[in-house]
Amino acid sequence: MMMRAEITQQDEGYKAVFERTLDHNTDSVWNMLTDNSRLAQWFDELRIGEAEKMGN
Repeated sequence: MMMRAEITQQDEGYKAVFERTLDHNTDSVWNMLTDNSRLAQWFDELRIGEAEKMGN
């Protein structure tokens, strides 16, 4: 597995970008990140909620 991280200073704080090449296909990773029951296997504290339109 290859990992890369880049942290850059912004006008108001910092931006962190993490890249990781996984030994899994795209569909498997997408399913893991969009299904709460599977997401908990990777990151137990994170939950996916309903999508909402953002606006003013």
